Amino acid sequence: MNFESVFQLLGHTIKKVSVKNDFINMKDEGDLLRQVDFSHETREAQTDGPFQAGVVTLTIKVDIRKKEGRKIVNRFEGSFEIEGYFSGPENMDAEAFRNMLNINGSAALYSIARGFLISLSSQVLNEGRVLLPLVNFVARQNSEAENSEPSAP
Repeated sequence: MNFESVFQLLGHTIKKVSVKNDFINMKDEGDLLRQVDFSHETREAQTDGPFQAGVVTLTIKVDIRKKEGRKIVNRFEGSFEIEGYFSGPENMDAEAFRNMLNINGSAALYSIARGFLISLSSQVLNEGRVLLPLVNFVARQNSEAENSEPSAP
């Protein structure tokens, strides 16, 4: 049985990286405030083969703070942009392909971003790491669709 998806990641690149860090050791003893924000954009891409192609750009921002009282004593700020080029069969419905880009494409890039951020944080921290939480991209897509529908009068 073949479980290979017709939707494929053909390549990706890290487009932008920015890190500001003043932690030496990031020990999470329940006193770290974490915030992760991300957004994505999709667009069609040119192709020279018998398939359709699209690009997903995922932007992720991470902010981790350690406070003592009201004062922030340490902070890690990171942001980066990762872009992936995806393909699907040329006979795939255009809406289905857009959904694949939004859900599967974003999830694939987010997984790559998790590994990238673990590696990056291990290079700037003596102890500890920054780990992105897992995200349910199907639920996120459904929520965005519900929020974009006009409300009934």
